[in-house]
Amino acid sequence: MEQERIYQKQLLERLSKSLDLQNEKELFRSLFGNALLWIVDKESGLALQTQNAKRKIGQKQIVEICSLQESAHCPSECKFLRSSKKKECLRCLSGILKQAKNTKKVEKFVCSKNFFGLCFPLAQGDAFYGFLILCNLKNSPSRESQRLFEALNETILEKVQKELELSKLYETIRPRAIALSTIHTIHRLISSSLDLNELIPRIARLSLQVLRAKKCLISLVDEKTKRLVPKAMIDISKKKSRVSAFKKRIQKRVLRSGITLLKKNYLSVPLIDEEPVGVISVYAKMTNGEFNNFDREILTALAEQATGAIKNAKLYKEQEDMLSNTVKFVSTLLKLKSGAPYTHSKHVIDIIMGIAKELHLSEEELRNLRYAAMLHDAEKIGIPEEILKKPTFLTEREYNIVKKHPKKSAKILKPMQRLKPAVGIMVHHHEKFDGSGYPDKLKGEAIPLGSRIMAVADTLEAMISRRPYRKSTPIAQAIQELKSKSGTQFDPRVIKAFVKLAKRKSFKKLLKELQNG
Repeated sequence: MEQERIYQKQLLERLSKSLDLQNEKELFRSLFGNALLWIVDKESGLALQTQNAKRKIGQKQIVEICSLQESAHCPSECKFLRSSKKKECLRCLSGILKQAKNTKKVEKFVCSKNFFGLCFPLAQGDAFYGFLILCNLKNSPSRESQRLFEALNETILEKVQKELELSKLYETIRPRAIALSTIHTIHRLISSSLDLNELIPRIARLSLQVLRAKKCLISLVDEKTKRLVPKAMIDISKKKSRVSAFKKRIQKRVLRSGITLLKKNYLSVPLIDEEPVGVISVYAKMTNGEFNNFDREILTALAEQATGAIKNAKLYKEQEDMLSNTVKFVSTLLKLKSGAPYTHSKHVIDIIMGIAKELHLSEEELRNLRYAAMLHDAEKIGIPEEILKKPTFLTEREYNIVKKHPKKSAKILKPMQRLKPAVGIMVHHHEKFDGSGYPDKLKGEAIPLGSRIMAVADTLEAMISRRPYRKSTPIAQAIQELKSKSGTQFDPRVIKAFVKLAKRKSFKKLLKELQNG
């Protein structure tokens, strides 16, 4: 019923603004003089008849009752509504409205002794919307004029209805087209990250942008405690935002029920995989408007995308944790197996990672480089113990034995496919920038960047750390030595990044700790 009233209101509003109806009015004015053309909706027509029956009709009431084609003063153009004959006119009008509604045809009427009118029922099938009234005609309309009036109105009504239907179709399709485009963009942006700490704030920011909201809260279920824990709270009006008790209660309610909660000023949707894994909520429209069903559709679709992305990120983290633990285990075994009196310390790994971050390596590249640094001792596999523990410099024959073993260690680690990039870095960190290194005499950019970084850190460690066969080199002297070999043994870009880091207080402390063992 409510939908019918909304449709009727929209139809009559469009009809009242129709240029075709304006042209029709001018046509009949040219035929019949100062003709009046106005619209009465269904409810106003019934009210008019009821008011007339009670004989309590005034000028103000008729203005309120009628939905006018032009403006609120239109009925006042009719002199009978300003005269003593207005009651007679309104009685006539109420009678003709009833007759036209019953017959659903154009009805002619006499609104006074010398003036005439036509009433056209605005109807289609069983649907009835109101009346189109042409009155104040000085001459009685002929049958041809009646047919013309009917034909014009039928055409105009049909045209207006089609325009309204097209408008509604556009209003329905356009948001969904926007939604599809938005979801595609969301899928692309969300899927580009597998880091949960980066992913959750990204989803929150996207939610604010898409739904034009001011605040977004995303909470996830802790796998151990099974409690709902806030992971991202973004308020565009504040740098930091507190998660209120009210917001927590709402999200717990949505999590328990698994049902979306839509209110005027907030919208909360569960994140559901096989079971609820969290809740995403948005608050306060930027336009001070209200959240609606379309917003619910958008956030529900976004939540589905987010749930899949969160699941993938969790699985990826589990795999990375397993791999990291495996690398640590293998690294420990290699250290024990090698029996080397000195190995890469945590300080060397920190130096390697510091240079890498200065060069803006990606998260994936940083991860592979860390694994390579941890697996550094793998290259000692198969090297005779007497060579590894020799307290003096190696002979040429012994050095040639050492140079052959990086590739042998790579073969041993080959079955661990996920470590392939890290193994490549580890194997080639003895290459030199000018191509004189080993095992493959790679040159310049052909050497993996991670290997070039490890080469600098490895050489620095060898110089400033204590060795049984020589004293450690002072840090300042070691840095100058590295700089002197920029472009020959080392990548100039890596040396530049290292020198920049070496000026920082925290990095100087790290070098001191490395030197002191």
